[in-house]
Amino acid sequence: MVLKECRAPRHNTRVAGRGSVSRGIPRCICPRGRVLYEKDLERMRVLALKIRVANGQKEGLPAPNWFRPWRISPLCIAQGHNTITWARVSKKKSCTCPHALALLEKYKEDRRKLERQERVTGRPVHYVKVQHIVPEPDWSTSACRNDIVTAELGFDEKVSKRGIANRKAAKEMCAQCPLSMFRACEEWIRAKEVKPGELGGVYAGMDKWNRQGIDLKMINGKIKRVKWSRA
Repeated sequence: MVLKECRAPRHNTRVAGRGSVSRGIPRCICPRGRVLYEKDLERMRVLALKIRVANGQKEGLPAPNWFRPWRISPLCIAQGHNTITWARVSKKKSCTCPHALALLEKYKEDRRKLERQERVTGRPVHYVKVQHIVPEPDWSTSACRNDIVTAELGFDEKVSKRGIANRKAAKEMCAQCPLSMFRACEEWIRAKEVKPGELGGVYAGMDKWNRQGIDLKMINGKIKRVKWSRA
């Protein structure tokens, strides 16, 4: 899929996704181009981290932050993000994040292939819905395994100043998790919950409201709900 507003000379390749500031070449903002760009950023981040560890530079190592290869668009109003389910719901509530658009395009292409196969063979094609099952992560390498007390604070669902502080402490603990474990935890909780946030708790730096695209913040001494997205 090539977006009309994309000004890049090439589209949906890794080179096009990077662009070039020095040469004045705009970066491709098409769904596939964005996905490749995010994966390239992750690869460079992990490589830089390995080099620093190999050189013995343990101090000042950047802790795994909110980075994820599939970003949530700030303009997306869907309750769930970057899954084929949320990409296929009604247009008013469908996910418009880059990876969701790429998944939707792949889904349509697969349907077109099956329809062509049906016309050629003359036999009806039965579409079987396959549930996406994500195995439970190995919690032995997680940060919450070593700090159960802080992990329990993440299940404080009170809409209060203390509740926000407790969940923030749990989120800070999540940031100390290895990047691979951090991503596995997020993928698992998103696949586990039928309705975002129904299981409660803090997983991969997200509480139940964050997984619904909402954030609770103290503004002028009052708790208000604002739109949340992972930067």
